Amino acid sequence: MLVSLDRLWRHLTDRTDRAFATLKGNGQYRWYFLGSFMLSMGFWIQNTAQAWLVLELTHSASMVGLLVLYAFGPRAAFGLFGGVVVDRYDERLVLLWSHVGLMLCAAALAILAASGDIAVGHLFAIAAIRSLLLCVEGPARTKFVRSMVGRENFTNVLGLGASGDHFARIVGPALAGLMISALGATPCFMANAVGFLAMILAVLRIRRQRPTAGGDHRRRPSPVAALVEGLRYVSGVPYLSALMLALFLMTFIPMSFGTTLPIFAVKTLGRDATAYGTLVSGLAFGSLVGSLGVASRRQTNLVWIFLCAAGLGAAQLALVFERSLIVCVPTLAFAGFFMTSFVVSISSILLSEAEDGFQGRVGSLSGYVVQTIGPLGSSISGWLSDVGGTDLAFGVGACFAIATAATGALVKRAVKPAPQT
Repeated sequence: MLVSLDRLWRHLTDRTDRAFATLKGNGQYRWYFLGSFMLSMGFWIQNTAQAWLVLELTHSASMVGLLVLYAFGPRAAFGLFGGVVVDRYDERLVLLWSHVGLMLCAAALAILAASGDIAVGHLFAIAAIRSLLLCVEGPARTKFVRSMVGRENFTNVLGLGASGDHFARIVGPALAGLMISALGATPCFMANAVGFLAMILAVLRIRRQRPTAGGDHRRRPSPVAALVEGLRYVSGVPYLSALMLALFLMTFIPMSFGTTLPIFAVKTLGRDATAYGTLVSGLAFGSLVGSLGVASRRQTNLVWIFLCAAGLGAAQLALVFERSLIVCVPTLAFAGFFMTSFVVSISSILLSEAEDGFQGRVGSLSGYVVQTIGPLGSSISGWLSDVGGTDLAFGVGACFAIATAATGALVKRAVKPAPQT
């Protein structure tokens, strides 16, 4: 028994050391991780403050929904073109200029809020500008990280980055609520501007292992032609197209917890907002553990990816039959673990295996699937919940996830094998 406990302890210690390996061993990445974490905190703080300010100015829930449209619409329309920009120019310059633009947006909101002259139109306009800037910021950031830490550490830093994002998503809105109650919305926007300043300073001091050239400047197809070229590249490489399809199937319905959980808590379980918050916390905790789990792996592989799909499907299937809050919370923790592990692992392979000239476009396509197809799937999950309750929504999600996992053996034949851990 003591031998088993000793082995377990050594295993846990080894996985923990691996999870934080790049953070411990790479001083440049530590600066980047700190800046990235401050950026994530500021992002969620500002999003919370924007929604609250729109509601305070208009007293209209529909206007809050319109804010989401302004924040989401430009990204949905032009998101795929962000990768075209990143593949054409040096990703460090793209990242810096996009962060400068986003910092100015936050600073403008802070100045307007402090002056008392802010109007809902200002919030909508700045939300749309931010949405456009985020089209290029996301793929530029992932490409920059790969050039900074190298391909061998890429999975580790993706997991670490995701863990920081999940922690910020939990803490940021709560911190924003405290700041708004005590000081109003202005400090929230100022905090986001400071976060971008920290990230800009971190990026400026980093030297990449292998700076990328930003494409062939002698050959400059139009943005549309470059986008089509990127889509053809993905469709023409079996292992990329197969994994992108798997990501699409899993994002479409199985990951729509933002829509289904409040309905599940109130209508299915017959509970209140406290229970809803507990369910969300369970999902968030599992997601945080999942991201750290991916970071602790030396390298991801296809078997693990499709096991995660099966695990998420099994967790959703369990929610169809379970009505006890005590059981549902750990079930959602498992769902969050498998969901985040799947997304981070598959993103790691997609972005690691993409050729240098297509990294930006592959990154923007995978981000578009998660950030655009995901909300579309959430709306369908809401409709399914209206038709047959959350049992139907979770059941359909489980079918999508398990079907994706079941095709893993077939996909593995088309996909370039990844090294085992």
